[in-house]
Amino acid sequence: MKKNALCFYRKFFVSLVLLLGGAIFLVFPNTAIATQVCASNLGGSFSFTNYVNEVDKNEKLGHVYRFTHVLSGVDALVTIIATEGAFVNQIDSFNHTPAGYDNALQPDIKPDNTSDGDHHVDLKFQFVDAGTTTPHNFPQNASYTVSGLDIDSIGDMSKREYVGFKSFDRYYLETNTNLTKRNNSGFTEFISNDSALAGVTTSATANIVTAEYKNVNTFYYRAGIKLD
Repeated sequence: MKKNALCFYRKFFVSLVLLLGGAIFLVFPNTAIATQVCASNLGGSFSFTNYVNEVDKNEKLGHVYRFTHVLSGVDALVTIIATEGAFVNQIDSFNHTPAGYDNALQPDIKPDNTSDGDHHVDLKFQFVDAGTTTPHNFPQNASYTVSGLDIDSIGDMSKREYVGFKSFDRYYLETNTNLTKRNNSGFTEFISNDSALAGVTTSATANIVTAEYKNVNTFYYRAGIKLD
């Protein structure tokens, strides 16, 4: 089983961790996005551990999950807004192997066919006042970054992980990055050019990309794998 991790950090301060891993259809991988929240200067750390189905579409397009109390007084609505050759098998799979992070949101995303090409799911994250659908107002000039880490290949280079962001202010890569930037259907994607890394690692900085957002309470994220 293999994984990929996505970590979102923020300056007042969110962190989310993406986990890609496992196998489907015998030789084709699944993808799990883990969203872990690190430290915050808003009074605590974000935690994606408890959720209910806000709008039940059987985990298909338009399904909305409410993660409650990700921060004091704040919920997160996570919506499946688009799919291409993939589906959400389970929105939070902490028991996935490897298990990943307890506070992380780890959707189990699987290709729905074995065709070559891109397979991904697009998710919308919106922070709202707890128990409502009212967008949460973070402090003025607040910013956060969303960092995809451990973006590598699964098994061999014929199964390459990628992440995508949209409408961000800027992005950051290491000068010796193992990721290639490309644009695809409104998203800026970063796809692995590296072989599989061992475990879920934060030390392989060449396999990390960071997107920065300012003055927004909503962001969009794509988790995918390219089959060649």
